[in-house]
Amino acid sequence: MKLEPFVPRSQAKSFGFLFDEVIKRGRCTKCGGCVASCPYKVLTIDNMAELPILVGECVSCQICCFQCPRVDFPTPEIEKLVFGRIIESGGKLGFYTSIRTGRSRKKEILERCEDGGVVSSLVAYALDSGTADSAILASTHEFLPWKSRPVVATTHDEVVNNAGSKYSISPTMLGLRQAVDDHKARVVLVGLPCQIQTLRRMQTTKLKVSKLVNPVILAISLFCMESYLYDRFLHALFTQNGIDPAAVTKFSIKRGRFRIFVNNEEKMALPLKDIRPLMNSGCTVCSDYAGEYADISVGTIGSQIGWSTILCRTEKGEKILREALEAGYLEIKPLMEEGPEFDLLLREADRKKQRAAKNLA
Repeated sequence: MKLEPFVPRSQAKSFGFLFDEVIKRGRCTKCGGCVASCPYKVLTIDNMAELPILVGECVSCQICCFQCPRVDFPTPEIEKLVFGRIIESGGKLGFYTSIRTGRSRKKEILERCEDGGVVSSLVAYALDSGTADSAILASTHEFLPWKSRPVVATTHDEVVNNAGSKYSISPTMLGLRQAVDDHKARVVLVGLPCQIQTLRRMQTTKLKVSKLVNPVILAISLFCMESYLYDRFLHALFTQNGIDPAAVTKFSIKRGRFRIFVNNEEKMALPLKDIRPLMNSGCTVCSDYAGEYADISVGTIGSQIGWSTILCRTEKGEKILREALEAGYLEIKPLMEEGPEFDLLLREADRKKQRAAKNLA
């Protein structure tokens, strides 16, 4: 779907503005930032459409619009916040201070993770060491198998239980709101690149909801080409193929195929091109593959099977990685910025940028 470019207006940006310029145009990331920040609590997420909706009277306070990265994304201000300076050229993967490959040294994490278990290990270390009080992770719905929802994890076991990729969309910022309401003072936020963009937009906007974003001490991004709508995802992958979603134990994307595991054995491998029509329309205008505004970004492409690629982007990212390594949560090796695996990583990042540019043309 070709989307119209955003045209700024001088009028007050009510939820109606957000609906017209972002939601109706298919640009919504479904991050939940607008709902989480609404001071009057008149916004919620429609469970079927997975979109924000108005359930009360909007007073045009404009706060929801000023949290949305699809309304505006002031890159120079955000780069100053995250990196301490404006980045002249970050390349296809964005600015980073180091690149490595790693995997967890925790058996319980390796048994549940998709690949190297690096993100789960970083979060587990942060909680175990007292660096953080909680972490916002993607979990699954109690009654809808593989429907993603945000969860506030506060223990090592909760991190382990929620390890692994989900692929359907989770409104991560609602998890942040829950953590803040539960008086969590130091929060690690794990999200997709678009959700990290929301966080950074929320941290720099002139209508910042400080109590919502100030507790975030670390932002970890997953690599992401696209995420999928649950209803389409469920029907196409399960119903049409005769697979019970409750029996699925893991998803994985490897070598151009979306792989479905039942009892930890691969049940089906579908070409990615066959499931691309199931993606959220907001993904088509997102140019960020590698979580360019996170403190640390992690993904599978670029590393050998069973390991994860790690991009540290800030001092905070370097610090948490170093401490987790020293505490025995991770093993890490250098990653050469050359060769077929790294070239594939660059191609995927570039392909996402090209797709976004085309859809915004």
